Amino acid sequence: MFELKKDNVIDYLAPRLPQFDFSKDVTVTRIGEGDDEAEGQGFINFMYKVKGKDFSLIVKQGLSKPRLEAMNFSLPPERNMMEYESFRVRYSIIPKYVPKPYFQDMENHIFVMEDVSRLRIVRFIWNEDKILPKFAEQMGEFIAASSFYSSEFYLSREDFRELRNGFTNTKMRKILEDWIFLRKHDLGVSEDCKEFVHLFDPEYDEELKEACYELRRHYMSHEEALIHSDLHTSNVFADENEMKVIDMEYTFAGPISFDLGYLLFNVIGQYCASAFRPYEDLEQRKKFRLSMLHTLTGVVDSFRKHFKEYWKKDAKSYYKDAPESFVDHFLDQMIPELIGYAGIVNMYRLTSMHDYPDFDSIKEKEARVNAKKLCLLISRKMVLSRNEFHSMQELVDEMLRIEEIYRDNMQKK
Repeated sequence: MFELKKDNVIDYLAPRLPQFDFSKDVTVTRIGEGDDEAEGQGFINFMYKVKGKDFSLIVKQGLSKPRLEAMNFSLPPERNMMEYESFRVRYSIIPKYVPKPYFQDMENHIFVMEDVSRLRIVRFIWNEDKILPKFAEQMGEFIAASSFYSSEFYLSREDFRELRNGFTNTKMRKILEDWIFLRKHDLGVSEDCKEFVHLFDPEYDEELKEACYELRRHYMSHEEALIHSDLHTSNVFADENEMKVIDMEYTFAGPISFDLGYLLFNVIGQYCASAFRPYEDLEQRKKFRLSMLHTLTGVVDSFRKHFKEYWKKDAKSYYKDAPESFVDHFLDQMIPELIGYAGIVNMYRLTSMHDYPDFDSIKEKEARVNAKKLCLLISRKMVLSRNEFHSMQELVDEMLRIEEIYRDNMQKK
């Protein structure tokens, strides 16, 4: 298999993409070299940014070895082709939120897409306490469109099953099924979290263990639509007006609520981290934290609004006679599901040895540990009591209650 390097990327691309001029003033950068923020663009794949006078491209190759040597496991290189197809499907549905895909090389597991680095990774924008006023509306619309138009509510039975079968993605799904839900990995436990391992390790708690298996079963068995399945804030680029979603190699037909929960675990993380990050302007802390709570409710409100719009406009004839209460019930039942998913993903990310920049940006250890513990307490409640929540506002109210108790206990020590 041909392996891309910085010094052969241009020669590789030139004959394959004749619409671009690679003959002069073209630079090649390997993503992640010497740029802390670029490191947020994935630990697994080898990616290159190729920039000319009138174009900027991302070239991505999937190899069996991860990009970061510390991740000592093998991967299916064919995941790269499935990711390209995922980009194509979503670009055909809602192109304003997806980088344009240009080319794929199935033999060498390479594809080329539009570079969207004119925008910034959302995680790092939020780490600077900056507010994205359109993010909740945009993200809700993206999840609603990409899920509705890849579901059996819109597609014929035959087309849906063909799409589902084309994205089984068993090997990539196994990483999430085993690591997130059952903690079956050798990544270790974060030094910050070792003193309260009983809060998050299912081996210490039968009730938590049961919840982990229940959520895993739901994740594996509900084939509702194509889901991104790795929709965290390092996989979203944005500015105050625009948003693009990247890194779709985990795509498969799964529960729509997982994408909502996976995205919102980062929002909850930012809310907890900002409680203990140092601020010169305390009013800015207040504004930012309030924006995170509004994002929690706003993403789900936007998703629900757009999903119902698509349903009313484009649901196939088979569903036209269904009462409105049917789609309302379908959307209502996602609330406890997505809350459970958000909680369990946060518990995994907070406590593993993986970098978690939302919290790693807090340099003072005691403050960082307090932020993580607060987030773990909230996440644990979300997992164990997920079926008690019927709206996102109820979750917000519970988060505020847990934080108040936690701060009271801190003052008593």
